[in-house]
Amino acid sequence: MINKNFYFPCFFGWDTKLVIDNQKILEECLSIKNNDPIGIKRSNRYGWHSNFLNEELQDLQKEILNFASYCLTDLKMNNSHSIENFWINVNKKGQSNELHDHGCVLFGTYYVKCKSNGAP
Repeated sequence: MINKNFYFPCFFGWDTKLVIDNQKILEECLSIKNNDPIGIKRSNRYGWHSNFLNEELQDLQKEILNFASYCLTDLKMNNSHSIENFWINVNKKGQSNELHDHGCVLFGTYYVKCKSNGAP
């Protein structure tokens, strides 16, 4: 069910538990960063942004597609969808991303590691 009171960073938010091995996702993200320590400059402010990913993180991409299908059905929208762009951001204390848009109908953020209070 749509939680219209969840406004970070979009108009709608859904509470969900993805069925993935989060530790594996974290290790793969850090491996990708270690293999490309410079990354690219996009909306990141002092943090790291990967190049667009294709074959990496397939388990996470599969779960995202399943969840996108759920969200689109819940919104009664066309359920034809795909992942157009996929990347990793790594931000430490004092690092962030500038306000930006993705130019699409549906986008999402998966936080691999958060503070114990749930804050990214």
